[in-house]
Amino acid sequence: MTLLEALEQVEKLNSDATIWIDCSQEWSADSFVAIAEERVEGGAPDDVPSTYEYFLEVFLVSELIHDLNLESCEQVIEYIISYAENDA
Repeated sequence: MTLLEALEQVEKLNSDATIWIDCSQEWSADSFVAIAEERVEGGAPDDVPSTYEYFLEVFLVSELIHDLNLESCEQVIEYIISYAENDA
């Protein structure tokens, strides 16, 4: 699944889960992501590839999208990536 696909269906995702993003490349709409709940002791579960790192929690992405008054999908993605890089 890509970041774009995850954002398009964020309302259908488990709100307790975390988005883990492939950090082997610069983040973009086409970055691969995994959706999984964080382990109790913290960190990604074993089935998330080792090249993936924490991005944001699903519930937070959902709230950010609802709070944004942006017209294009590109603007939403840019904002979410910027938020993850600078504010999370």
